[in-house]
Amino acid sequence: MPPKGTLGRLRMVYRMRRVARTSTGSAYAFWAWWLNARWVRGVNAYLFVPLRKGGDGFS
Repeated sequence: MPPKGTLGRLRMVYRMRRVARTSTGSAYAFWAWWLNARWVRGVNAYLFVPLRKGGDGFS
């Protein structure tokens, strides 16, 4: 079974390609990608940094 994010990523890439036909759409697609990358990185940090450091990772 693929990772949970795979299907969503494929769907997002398809939507981005469709939207990116206009310059406004490509700007939107870029922001969607950037925010998604930030969010994924934040979630990864939140989930995995505590496991590495012990504790909550923010103290």
